Amino acid sequence: MLSTQDHMGRIVAVYRISAPTLQRAFFVLTLTILFFIATAIAFLLTQRPLFLLLAFGFMVVSVVSSFSFVSLQRTAVNVYEGGLEFRKFIFSWDEIQSVEWKSTDRARRLEIKGSRGRAVVIPGSIGNIGSLEEMIVRHALPARQS
Repeated sequence: MLSTQDHMGRIVAVYRISAPTLQRAFFVLTLTILFFIATAIAFLLTQRPLFLLLAFGFMVVSVVSSFSFVSLQRTAVNVYEGGLEFRKFIFSWDEIQSVEWKSTDRARRLEIKGSRGRAVVIPGSIGNIGSLEEMIVRHALPARQS
């Protein structure tokens, strides 16, 4: 089986999650672990079942936050000479038909539509996403340039 790099060429750029987003996720993870430790110590000192329940709840939140943090660190858009890859979506430059910004009240995202009805939404938390959009437009949609 061919790897992505074999049929897309060499990697030109890699766009990862922005540093402020990772810092926020790390802060939340740290807080949940501290609250878990504090409630566990409170249970040991007072032997009240409420603190045991709280400690268990914070432990569950800490485990979920840890998995989220690790998966967030792995999120990246790989740009190759022949196209781009995001998660399980692989687009060659010829396949990309449109690139649009989608905005909601909470976030701004980049939607890439390809041939065969495929589409992928790249979150606005990707660092330097404006540069990524320019690169996609330059390679995939040359008619759209002025």
